Amino acid sequence: MDNIPFAPLEGTNQSVFPFPELDRSVQSVDSGLLEIDGEIISIERGLAYLKNSGELPKFLLEITRQYLLEKEVRERAIAEPSLEVLEQFILELRMQQGLTTIDKFQTWLASQGLSYHDFREKMKFLIQIETCKTNITEPQLESYFLEQQKNLEKLVLSRIVVDSSQIAQDLKDKLEKGSVDFPQLAKEYSIVDDAVIGGALGSVSRGDLPKEIALSLENCTAGQIIGPLVIETRYCLLKVEEIIPAQLDNSLKQALQIELFNQWLKNRIQSANLQVLLSENKPQ
Repeated sequence: MDNIPFAPLEGTNQSVFPFPELDRSVQSVDSGLLEIDGEIISIERGLAYLKNSGELPKFLLEITRQYLLEKEVRERAIAEPSLEVLEQFILELRMQQGLTTIDKFQTWLASQGLSYHDFREKMKFLIQIETCKTNITEPQLESYFLEQQKNLEKLVLSRIVVDSSQIAQDLKDKLEKGSVDFPQLAKEYSIVDDAVIGGALGSVSRGDLPKEIALSLENCTAGQIIGPLVIETRYCLLKVEEIIPAQLDNSLKQALQIELFNQWLKNRIQSANLQVLLSENKPQ
């Protein structure tokens, strides 16, 4: 993204969280988690509330996730980003979110429950996680791509959908004889909305196709007519207009890195030794 200059964020180092006492109370969590109408809610009591509401597993999962990411960054000795990298990262995020003025940015910070200082620390951590993600996934990326290459192929498809198996077979016979083209038959006979555009479906990755259709198209070739396929109570003819091989470009590389990193993190969480230390679980 182009480097678009911004005015300095004057005064944004102060907390803009809607609960002004939060920053102070976080520093003294030993005395409690939250104060409501003058009463201190302890951490243990807060966790009990989460447990009763069924939200505790989600809460603990996020704590575990953050801890394991922080631990991985620390163990891999991933350095904090330079000021230049940090500022560029923040700039790009502001542009993506449309936060082009200080007022908009501060309002957004408030909605996220962040002071500007906490926001910068969060951005530093996100950049470190990106480095961590690259370190973890890069050695596996090429082999993972080769494993997934078939599913990542894109098929450009058109279809004709009718409610009679006989009509579907008759249409297929006409298409195979070459006496009429596919878009024309789709416009005349297909009973779904895309009939008006000749049944064109556009491109779809093999891996995103329903299982039954994917199996039917497993060994297809460009120009081939597949079907009739029974889909619910209807009969479908598919034409393979084009097969687009998967290329490991930057966009696909990023998508595969996210998949690999999420798999790694899921496995790391599942293998972690977790124990909830509520009073009822403490040894007597």
